[in-house]
Amino acid sequence: MPPFAAVVEFGSGNSTLWWAEKVASVVTVEHDPAWYDRIEALAPSNVSIIHATGQDYTRGANGGKFDIIVVDGILRTECIEHSLAALKSDGVYVCDNTDEIGDRPGYDLLHQAGFKRIDFWGVGPQLPLEWCTSIFYRPNNILGI
Repeated sequence: MPPFAAVVEFGSGNSTLWWAEKVASVVTVEHDPAWYDRIEALAPSNVSIIHATGQDYTRGANGGKFDIIVVDGILRTECIEHSLAALKSDGVYVCDNTDEIGDRPGYDLLHQAGFKRIDFWGVGPQLPLEWCTSIFYRPNNILGI
């Protein structure tokens, strides 16, 4: 992954710290005050963490241009809808738990916007259950897929 990548993430956590090691900058939007405090205490200097709820949360990517948008928090469909304009033309979405039916309208929106999808199935870190993480991409994207 190019070192210049700018990431915005809806839902902070261990992934925030992982992205921070891989990219130039991470903006993470968190609705839970306890998680906000926890990640803020651990975050390196290239991470900006925003505590927001409701529409402020779903519009957390507004005003920026990002190479990667990670959707792994609440209000996933709304986050996708409101962040499309913030994704660079060669950018990609990384969406966790895409096997959950309730978030399908957001993934359908990406499909309608011309994104293709690659699914990765495996056991997650918190529960011994299989779930899906998906990359949504368009031609000539930052990942070269």
